[in-house]
Amino acid sequence: EKDVAEFLRFLAIKAVHRDITPPVAVDNVFHLALTYTNSYQVLCARVCGRFLHHEPTPGGLAASRHYARQYEDVLQLYSAAFGPPPAEVWPPVAVRMDATNQYVGITQGRLKQLMDTDKYSRPPYNGCG
Repeated sequence: EKDVAEFLRFLAIKAVHRDITPPVAVDNVFHLALTYTNSYQVLCARVCGRFLHHEPTPGGLAASRHYARQYEDVLQLYSAAFGPPPAEVWPPVAVRMDATNQYVGITQGRLKQLMDTDKYSRPPYNGCG
């Protein structure tokens, strides 16, 4: 459930700052949410005020460096908006960008909770002013 809550916070930040990279746990929730296209569209409208697209990485060293910088940025934005990010979801940059840490599972029940769009509203976020 924490991964889902952190996904919503990530979406709130991404609605204002488009070029950011999520932690692996949040990215996995993001990918699963995208498979429920109608619910994801409603979720984006309620949480972000608009549809948020997801682009896959082109891969390679340059892309890895680019995403590491974006992840550094999102950690700072998160801290400014919500306080210190929970380390179990938002690890340090070196851990996040380690290719051996790229998969986190989520149960079907947690995914159904995520896609229950009736319970979502836009979290308070003003772009870290």
